[in-house]
Amino acid sequence: MSYLHHMGRPGTPRGAIGISLARLRSEADLSQEQLAERSGVSRRTIAGIETGSNENPELGSLAALAKALGRTVADIVGQPVMGRVGEAAIAEFIASPVWNGQVLRPPASSDEIAWVRTTAMRIFGALRPTPETIARLIEARRSAMS
Repeated sequence: MSYLHHMGRPGTPRGAIGISLARLRSEADLSQEQLAERSGVSRRTIAGIETGSNENPELGSLAALAKALGRTVADIVGQPVMGRVGEAAIAEFIASPVWNGQVLRPPASSDEIAWVRTTAMRIFGALRPTPETIARLIEARRSAMS
């Protein structure tokens, strides 16, 4: 299941992520095939996101595409910071940093929590992130930075 589902996001036009991805890919002067090679995401998935037939791309795919474009997931998704709802999820995550039934190892650093507060929360829009989603974001960030 995607963590970027459009339901409950007031004002998010259908296919907004695809429009943004196509624009960023064009600015980078890359074809879908070239972006697929750089990111490890299939050309079919990229085409689906860009045309709007895949309105719920997986976070891992978006993270890989963002990295290949030298951008952030927030650049592709373009959502505002969440506020109190996100802070509640962060507090719950800090109290119990579990995802996939496992405790996040190593534990999230203060820098990672600050990143979640400022950058990563932009991707949620009106959605309510869960502690598991926050753990997945941190894992995706760690993977993208390695």
